[in-house]
Amino acid sequence: MPPLALTGWVFDIIPDTDGMTVWFRTDGGETVALSGSFRPSFVLAGKHLKEASLRAASARWNCSLSLGEGTGFYSGRTVPAWTFTVAAPAFLGTTVRKAEKAFGPEALFNADIAPEQQFAHATGLYPFAHADVECDGDGTILSSRILDSPWDGMHRGPPSLRHCSGWKGRGIRRTVGSARWSSSPTESLTASSGMKGGNFYQAFCGSLRKPIPIFS
Repeated sequence: MPPLALTGWVFDIIPDTDGMTVWFRTDGGETVALSGSFRPSFVLAGKHLKEASLRAASARWNCSLSLGEGTGFYSGRTVPAWTFTVAAPAFLGTTVRKAEKAFGPEALFNADIAPEQQFAHATGLYPFAHADVECDGDGTILSSRILDSPWDGMHRGPPSLRHCSGWKGRGIRRTVGSARWSSSPTESLTASSGMKGGNFYQAFCGSLRKPIPIFS
């Protein structure tokens, strides 16, 4: 079966066992449940962290682990920043709590960004976004292209909701060409709310051309 092309609006994003369920309202008025495989992540950063301990922890917690670099906001010094990518959205909260207990709250960054928000950042599919979506016969999203921007002051929104929100799109484009998304090493790290310590780190993913700040 050839891929199915849909144009419409994202209604909601809900974590499920394999990734995210994206409720999508088409231009024709049909509401469909699409799926996108997605693995959220969080970051541990600090010079006191030992690679052997981090790799052992990632194996125990069934996470993939990647190393990047962060820059101290005040010191300007480079520090290692380790991204833990969990197996599924449901495991994010419990894994973060294990990491906090094992390495201390001051080492946690981007740990309070919900899977839904990480998915929206990774794919550009945010609630009420106007988008072109390509999916297979089972409703798995293969690629997407955003037709508007969350930063626009006036967004026209889905037809049935124009009375409660009105944004108008400018045509920002973002394409996701894979059936599996992951929240790759985040371009900027923020200390999770409620965490001890006053350090603020900013890390940049080498594969991205410019940083986009993420705020917790």
